[in-house]
Amino acid sequence: MSARVILYAAQKGGVGKTLFSVQGCLIAAVHKRAKVLLIDVDPQKNSSSTFCDPEMLAVNTDCYSSLLFTEEPELTPLKGMHGIDVIPGDDGINSFPQDLTNDAFAELIERVAGSKIGDINANDIIADVVDRQLVSFAKNIKQLKKQYDYIFIDTPPSFLGLPLISGLCAATDVVCLVEPNKYSGDVIENFISKVNEIHEKYNDELKFHGFMINRFRGNSNRQKERVQLWMKEYGEHFIGEPIKINSWLEDSTEDGEPVWVNANNANRKAGAYSLLSNFFIVFPELKE
Repeated sequence: MSARVILYAAQKGGVGKTLFSVQGCLIAAVHKRAKVLLIDVDPQKNSSSTFCDPEMLAVNTDCYSSLLFTEEPELTPLKGMHGIDVIPGDDGINSFPQDLTNDAFAELIERVAGSKIGDINANDIIADVVDRQLVSFAKNIKQLKKQYDYIFIDTPPSFLGLPLISGLCAATDVVCLVEPNKYSGDVIENFISKVNEIHEKYNDELKFHGFMINRFRGNSNRQKERVQLWMKEYGEHFIGEPIKINSWLEDSTEDGEPVWVNANNANRKAGAYSLLSNFFIVFPELKE
C-alpha cells in the first residue's frame, strides 16, 4: 500500500500549519509506529528544524526539497527525531520557477534572439517551466510513496503559490487551516474552487476534507459571530470544533514532542484533546 500524502494548507502565517504537520508526523510515527516522511517545502525550514538539529541541517548539501522539482533527483532523506525521515526546506524555493535562473533562462534569451517579434511569448515559456516543475514534483512524490506509510508536506504560507499548488497536485489528503478573522474568510470560496479544479484536472486522488478553525479566542464576540456566519454559509466544509489558542501546544510542537506527553494539567489536557480529536476526525485509523 502506498503512502497517504497529507497537506495542511494555510493562506497566512501563524495559523498552525506547521503545528499540525509536525504533530501529524508524531502521531503516525510515535503512536502508530508507522514509517513517516516530512517534506518541508518552506524556505524558513521550521518543521525541518523541529526534527533535525542545526548541525545536521548545516552540513546537509545533498538533500533539500527544491530538488523534488527537478527530474529524477538523487537524494536520501535525513534521519530525524523519533525515527521520522526529513527532506528539509531550502532557499532555492524562493527562486521559483527555478529553471529560469539556470539553463532555461539562457534558452529563453536564445529563443527570443532567434525569433521574429510576435513569434514568442515569455509568459508561455514561464508557464511551460512551471508545468514541468509541477509534473516533476508529483512524479517524485509518487516514487517516495512506495517507501512510506505517511508523508506530510509542509508548505510556506501563501494563497496558492507554486509550492502549495505543487503539494495539492501530489497530495491524497488536504485540510485548510483558518483563523476566525476577516482575512481568512475572504479566501474560503476561492480555495474550495481551486482544490476542486486541481482534483478534476490534475490529481483525482486528492481529497479535500474541509476547513479547520485554529487559534480561536473564546472570549471574542467578533470571532464567535464570524464562526457562526461561516457555519451558516459553509457548514458542510468545516471539520470538528474550533481549537482555542493554547501556547503550550505550540511550545510542545516547537520542542518536537507529542502533545499527549506532559499534558499534566487541565488546560494542557484540554488543548491536547482538542487538537487530537480534530486530527482523528480526518485520520481515524491513526487513533486505533
